[in-house]
Amino acid sequence: SSDVCSSDLIGICCLNEIRQLGPLSVCLLLRQHGHPVSRNLLYALEAALIDHDWRQLDPEHRRRLDAAWRAAIDRNTRQPTK
Repeated sequence: SSDVCSSDLIGICCLNEIRQLGPLSVCLLLRQHGHPVSRNLLYALEAALIDHDWRQLDPEHRRRLDAAWRAAIDRNTRQPTK
């Protein structure tokens, strides 16, 4: 299936699981499993939780998501590999 939330990809199969993990964590899981992740996906997951189109997220909300994404990526790239 091409569904981003397919359990075949990362074990997430419903919106409630996205809500529990959070959109940022879902995007990081996808990225860790080698799937391409864009900011638009992060926006779309966030917007889905509030039943909006991702294009309706206000600029400040997007800036907060962008900052959280950059911080998470930075943390992940600084962690030593095992």
